[in-house]
Parts: sequence; C-alpha cells; structure tokens
Amino acid sequence: GGGDKEGKPAPWSESSCWTMGLLRPEDWTCAWIEAPSEKPENREARERVIVKATYRTLDGAVEKDVTDVVRELLGKTKEIRVDEKTLRGDPARNRVKELVIEYTEEGVSKTARGTDKKTVTLDGETSTGAQPTIQFRKDFKLEGVPSSAYVTVHSPSYFELHVNGKKAGTDVLSPAVSNLRQTTFSLTYDVKDLLRPGNNTLGLWLGKGWSSSIVVRAQLDAVVEGKLFTLGTDPSWKARTPGRYHIGGWKWGDFGGERVDAHEAMADWCRPERDASAWKNALAATPKLGPVQTQPCPPTLLGEPIRPVSVTDIGKGLYEIDFGRTLTGWLRMEMPQLVPGTEVTLQFADTKSELCKRGAKIGEKDSYQTFRQVSKFVAGGQPGELFEHKFNFASFRYVIVGGLSAPPAKERAQAMLVDSALEIAGSFECSNPLLNRIHEVNAWTQRSLNLGGYYVDCPHRERMGYGDGQVAAEGFMTNFRADGFYRKWLADWRSVQGEDGGIKNSAPFGAGGGGPGWGGTLSALAWRHFLYYADRRVLEENYDAVKRYVDNLEEISRNNNDILTGKTGKFSFIGDWVAPGRGMDSKEQPTPRMREIFNNGYRVNQMNLLVNMAKVLGKDVDAAAYARRVEEVRPKIHEAFYDAAAGHYVIDEQAYYVMPLMAGIVPEALRTKVFQNLEKNILKKNNGHLDTGMLGTYFLMEYLREIGRSDLVFTLFNQKSYPGWGYMIENGATTFWEQWNGYWSQAHSCFTSADNWLYQGLGGIQADPSAPGFKKFIIKPDLVGDVSWVKAHYDSPYGRISSHWKREGETFTLKMTVPPNSTGVLYLPAASQSTVLVNGEPVDKNGFVRFMKHEQGRVVFHVDSGTYTFTAKMDQ
Repeated sequence: GGGDKEGKPAPWSESSCWTMGLLRPEDWTCAWIEAPSEKPENREARERVIVKATYRTLDGAVEKDVTDVVRELLGKTKEIRVDEKTLRGDPARNRVKELVIEYTEEGVSKTARGTDKKTVTLDGETSTGAQPTIQFRKDFKLEGVPSSAYVTVHSPSYFELHVNGKKAGTDVLSPAVSNLRQTTFSLTYDVKDLLRPGNNTLGLWLGKGWSSSIVVRAQLDAVVEGKLFTLGTDPSWKARTPGRYHIGGWKWGDFGGERVDAHEAMADWCRPERDASAWKNALAATPKLGPVQTQPCPPTLLGEPIRPVSVTDIGKGLYEIDFGRTLTGWLRMEMPQLVPGTEVTLQFADTKSELCKRGAKIGEKDSYQTFRQVSKFVAGGQPGELFEHKFNFASFRYVIVGGLSAPPAKERAQAMLVDSALEIAGSFECSNPLLNRIHEVNAWTQRSLNLGGYYVDCPHRERMGYGDGQVAAEGFMTNFRADGFYRKWLADWRSVQGEDGGIKNSAPFGAGGGGPGWGGTLSALAWRHFLYYADRRVLEENYDAVKRYVDNLEEISRNNNDILTGKTGKFSFIGDWVAPGRGMDSKEQPTPRMREIFNNGYRVNQMNLLVNMAKVLGKDVDAAAYARRVEEVRPKIHEAFYDAAAGHYVIDEQAYYVMPLMAGIVPEALRTKVFQNLEKNILKKNNGHLDTGMLGTYFLMEYLREIGRSDLVFTLFNQKSYPGWGYMIENGATTFWEQWNGYWSQAHSCFTSADNWLYQGLGGIQADPSAPGFKKFIIKPDLVGDVSWVKAHYDSPYGRISSHWKREGETFTLKMTVPPNSTGVLYLPAASQSTVLVNGEPVDKNGFVRFMKHEQGRVVFHVDSGTYTFTAKMDQ
C-alpha cells in the first residue's frame, strides 16, 4: 500500500504465509529424548584368555603385534586407550589404525576392536574424549498427501531436521545462541513437500554446540485428508552415532573442530528404505532448561562458495590453502581417494603474519595463529569423500592440511561464510578508494561476527558477545535489516542483569571482563534500535532494566562523592579499551584516573539515554529526575578531573577530551579551549591519527560529525600509516583487527564502527529523533577532503532512501530519493537559497520542497516523498 507525492500507489508485494509454531506448553505432546549410553553393561568376572592383539591400519596392510602389551595393560585396567603412546609405537603415521584383540571367554572365541582415540574393553568399544553427534529417526506411514505439515524442533544443541533423506530448511548451526538457563529456542519447518503417502522417515541430527548434553524434542503436526496427524519424539525413536565428533574443548580459547570418520558415515540414514532395526532405542530425558520461545531472530545461513587463491607446500608434509580473505564459516573439501584409515588434519588460522605475535610454528616457513581450531577427516577409501563442517565453525583465511601425499587441488576446496540471514539494506561508494576499501572490509567483518543471533567479539578465541558490539550499531543497521537480530540480543543482555541492577560484560553468556561501557550496551542498542525502527516495544521491554543499571552506577557513585569509580571491587572497570600503545601487548594500560574520567563521561551518557527513553514513554517524572541528576554530577566530575593549567582532563589523549565534551561535563566557558586542544592533539601531536581505543573511537567520530567537524574525521580516516583503518588495510587486513597494531585476533568487533561515519557523515543519511524509524529523516552530506562524489542508499522501513552527490568546481549536485509515506530534511551545502535548483527549476516552483532555514553554510529544506535532483552554488 501507500503512494508517492502524486498519489501513484506503490506496487503490491507478493503473497506470503506464516505459522506461529507451538505457543503453549500444552501444544507440545512429544517427549524429550537423548541418546542411549555407550558404556558397556557390568558383567560378572569371567575366564578370559588373550590369544592375540594387533595394532594395524584399517586395511590390514601394516600391523604391529601388541599381544604382550595388551596382556600387561589388561592386568592393570579394564580399558585400553587406542593410541601410539599406550601401545608403544606407531606402525603407520598419518593413518588411522585399529586395535584388534582376539580372546576366548569361557572357551568361546571372541574379538574386541577399537579405532584410534577410542577406548576398548573386552565388553565392547566405548568412545572417550571426542563427543559424538547423534542421529535419531522415526519411521511412520501416511494415508495420503498432507495438505499442511510442520515440524517444530526444540533443542539446546545444534540440530538438523531431515525428512525422507533430505534436509529441511536452509539454516545451519540452529538454534541461535541463548542463555540456556533462561531461554531456549524452537524452530518450525514446513515439510509438506518432503512427505509422501506411504512410508516416511523423520530424522534429527544433533551436535553438542553450546549445550552440555544432547537432548531434543520435536513434533510433526500435519493435516492428511482432512484429519490431524501428529507424531513426536519419544523413546521409540531409534538412535546411532554416525562417525562425526566434536573435538576440542568448546570453551574460551579452544572451541575445537570436528572429526569426520567416513567409515561410519551412512548417506541414507534417514531414508525409509534403510533398515534401522539394529539401532538402539532413544532414552527419555528430563533436561533443566529455560522456557521455550520461538526463535526471535533470523536463522544462520551459508554464503556463496569462496575459492582458494593458492595452495602452497610449506614443508613437513603440510600444505597451506589460502582463501585470500578472513571469514567465519565452514570449509568444504573433497578429498582425493585415500587409503582407508588415512587421517587428514585441518588446522584453521586467521593469519600467518608476525603482526599478531601469537603464532605457532607449524610448517617450515610461517607462524600461524590457529586458536586450536583443528578438524580431522578419516578416509573410508572411497572416491569423492567430503569433509564439511556441520556443528561447528572456524574463523580463518588459511587451512593447513596434513596427512596428504600431494597438494590438495584448488578446485576441490571452498570456504563459505556463515552469518545471520539479514537482508542487505545499504550500500556506500565514493571517489576515495581507501574509504571504499574501509567500507568493504568493515561490512565483511560485521558479516563475519553476526552468526547465532548475537554480535560476536572474536569468532575463534572467545565467542562471548561482549559489549564491544555497540560501536557498530549505526553502520550495521544501515548495512543490514537488523531489527529482529538486535531485539533478540537485547533480551540476552537483560538475561545477564543481576539483582543489584549491574549487567555482566557479555551476552548471552555473562562472562569476561569489561566495565560500565560493556553493560551500557543495553541502553545504547535499545535507543539506536528505536531511532532506526521506531519499535516502541523495544523501549518498553528494556526501560526498567536500563533504569536499574543507571541506578546501580549512581549508587556506586554516591558512595564515592558522586564520582563513579572502580575502587569498590564490585565490577570490572576498563575504560577506553585497546588504544594505541595501551593494548593487551603493552604494560602501559590506562591509569585508574583515566578510566574514571572516561567512565564518568559514559555514565552521564547513560543517564541522557535514559532521559530520552523516559520522554518517549511518557515517564515525565523519571525524565525530570535523571535530567536533574545529570546537572548535579557534571560540575563534580569536572572539578575532580580537569587540569586547568593543561586545558585537558587527566591526560592529553583524544578519548579524554571527547568524553567530557560529549557528556556536557566541560563548562560552557571552557568548551572552546578544550576543543581547540583536542584539535591540536589530532592534527599536531598525532599528525592526523587516532589515539583512541574501542569506545573512544566510536564517540570521537560521532561527536565530531555532530558538531560539524567531519573534516577532522576525514583526516583520521584518510591515513595509511599507524594507527588507523588504512594501516590495517595496507598490511593486508581483510577483516578488522582486535587492536590497531594487529596483535591477537584478526577478526574482531572492536573497530567495526567505521561505517557509522561513512553513511551518516559522507552519505549524510541520518535518523531523525523527532520522527524515528525514518518516518522523517535527515540528509546532511559532509563535503570533506578530496571526496568528489558519494553514492549511498539505505532501505528504510518506508523504502529506499538515496543520497547521490557530486561536486564539480563550485557546483554541488545531489540526487535524493524520499520513499512513500515519509519526509526528509535536506541540509544542502549552498551559498544561498537563490542558487538552488530542483529538477532544473527554482525551489519555489516545486510544491514538494519547502525552504526551512539557513544554518552554518547550508540551506535547509523539507522534502516530500519522491526523487529529486538539487543543484547549488557552494561557498568557496
């Protein structure tokens, strides 16, 4: 619906349908199930005689007699771990082997066997260490073609739903991450087209993921020939372990990988024709989980294949596959035909650069930073065998392959980005190649960090979801439609709030260090979400939590003469994190007073956001009370930290100028002086470079743009030397680093704020707080540096907003689009109103453009929906 300024209706959208899934507890008629135990049953002691024990390759071509070793071990223990250390030697390196024990029990000949990394007993084989994935299946019959059929799956573990041999849905790594003690997610799949009359099979394949155990419930609700048909999980379902395992930890610094054993793979495991009578029955389960909720954020999907740019022999029997860019995702690699049991090792690295200073020598040439991201593949001996991630992911540019006798073929390997299914909403391009590259890398980094319904800090080492993610919000919301994504993550932040109002430093897990700026992500994201999407519910959902957080900070401050401090020992108190020379590789961390002035500025910003929210929600008493509190504390903060002789707060660094300026802590009489010192710091002391960390960089860019000093922002952006985004790019960054100097993670959230200014400053596309959700919006392009043209657009809730401008000599031309049912306010760089033409005619001849005012070298117009071309003479 809706129309343009001439009454022409917008085109109709295509028809869609939707289902609400299972909403009430009584809608669930299925049972929780888990896999049966793999541990052998206890047996009475019986007479056993070891006849022969052999440690051999799976094809029997190479073997070693270990009879005496096994007899000795079984005299001391009931279990034997199958590995070269236990069995005292390796008969064939880089080949998976098995231990075969031939013995007699009560005179009856028997055999026990187990492959490498497993544990063997004479009662059978058990698996230890690696956690197996589980396949469940259920056979059933349908009397006809279903007119509708939905399966709802609820599990804390990663899962795939299969129907008659085909995977349902295109999502991967489902469900999204959550605080499992408080919320678990279900997903519903339309499977009507996958079912058929007669024999059918439902299958569930699950991997550990973030859960401590694998449990699941699932329910099919269908209509067949006008009758309801329901089928759910229960202990009659069959279960097996399919030869795919999680290896590694799944904890900070060690999220491991996957071990795929092609011997145990069963391609037709979920087809009705497959006989599953030998599978074990599932067990009933009683998990302790938070309430179920239909997954509120978009699913995670696979991106288009990325081919390698090179394959290199790096010595020691290892080969490097370079995909040319860092990404978070999956590897798919077709193996050459290998001898059965050959083990191929895949190590994933985000860099081999000495910049990171964290690499480990792997080959003969380079150091690689892998963060223990290792997967393994065991060959079954058939052609076309495939390794592909399924229930884990890696962050990598390089894959180091071991166990092959020749380099892997480039055409047989591909990497695939894994990220949330967010619609692309924006684009940016300009005449400056460096700024274009900064945008491309920033947007790609954002995509590499957004999987699982939260913004990951680093996708290989921590996967925490730190408060770092707030710095990217404006650019992220312009690049992508992210309303559901952020609303879900906001719920995660509420889930880690304590009874005292304090908020942990990451969500949904609540772990890790940080400070006031990390818990403040709740208010920062809630307010920006409202500006971009005008969803009042988001303010209603988060207001009380934000107020409790502000009250917590104020309680700490009142106990310290109205100054927020970290001396209470109640919480982390990091300030401007990883500024140049003050990162994790430096002993020169910010002093306590530096942290205090920074965090007190952030604290005032928190109260200002709360006041804004209170006004929108009609909470006038709160708005007035917190506004008074701001006025009370500003002079106290100023007095405690201002160095009158030096004209700065605590230290001559940019973050400690911008926080007091932005928060209004600087008295009016001193603002010019303090800002002049900030400008001097940027242009002279730092020669046009940043000296800010994660939050300081964000606030500096926002503040300079808001006061009309994007010329300084351009100077900071347009640098290729250290520190800055250009320096990262000059040194080969394809995702932005954790620190300006490249130390540690090469894909990280700390400095993904670059797109904020590119869209809002150069593109000029800004939300208008007076009419949020882009019902009314601002176009205010900044003409800076050598930028001669910009093409930017944003697909708002009302339609596409475009800002395409160029300058040629004294002439400025802007083509802008205002979508139906919205209006724009244009700040046009122009010498005067009389020089402005709209679509080639004077402004007063266009009934849809109205002059409003002159402001700081710009002519301001109200613009109705439509597409316009403005031309004007600029001030010189």
